[in-house]
Amino acid sequence: MLKIDVWSDYVCPFCYIGKRELESALISVGLKEQVELNFKAFELNPNAPTEPTKGMLEDLSEQKGQPLEAIQQMVRGVIERATSIGLDYKFDDMLSQNTLDAHRVGKYAAEVGKAVDYHERIFHAVFTENKFLPNHDQLIELATEVGLDKDKVRTIIEDKNAYLSEVESDKNQARQLQITGVPFFVINHKYALSGAQTKADFENALEEIAKEEGITLKPKLKKLGADTNFCGTDGCD
Repeated sequence: MLKIDVWSDYVCPFCYIGKRELESALISVGLKEQVELNFKAFELNPNAPTEPTKGMLEDLSEQKGQPLEAIQQMVRGVIERATSIGLDYKFDDMLSQNTLDAHRVGKYAAEVGKAVDYHERIFHAVFTENKFLPNHDQLIELATEVGLDKDKVRTIIEDKNAYLSEVESDKNQARQLQITGVPFFVINHKYALSGAQTKADFENALEEIAKEEGITLKPKLKKLGADTNFCGTDGCD
């Protein structure tokens, strides 16, 4: 069994990409059922707005001291990579936003075994649907869509101390490990991968780690010939 700790933030475009690439790699190398995936909170900007006052691209323009056109050009490559793995990024209407409440609810999601579903839903909500996580009603709706208790989620959001220590613990651990950017992956407390690795890079790393850890991977078959007609349990194609 591999334990993979993933530090990420919901407004980090490479975090969503890295998550999807890792998931694809785990399936392809046959480790999907032999992995414990733990999401760790990381706030890229703890002072980000809690009101929908600024677009994400506008915010990046101000932070980097570059014109908006330069930022738009910069994110085109990110959009292309996201598209190549089936993600639909809509940066133009994305809002700069604080993610603390979403991380605190994420700790509750992990507690009840819904962390993977929750993280996928939140990432999709931010990058494809341009939701605003500090909006309590929107966050509650997103959380309940993956099976979290609505009243519990509302209580967590309203109580600013709820699950705050768990979030702070993740951030402290990141500082101890000298993690300064996300996504960041730590496997079995021994191996580290930084940034949105490609599926192939993840596969190579996972195969090497599995070998060192004595984990048996599914056998790989070399595929020959062209794809052609076949019959399966649902009929013939």
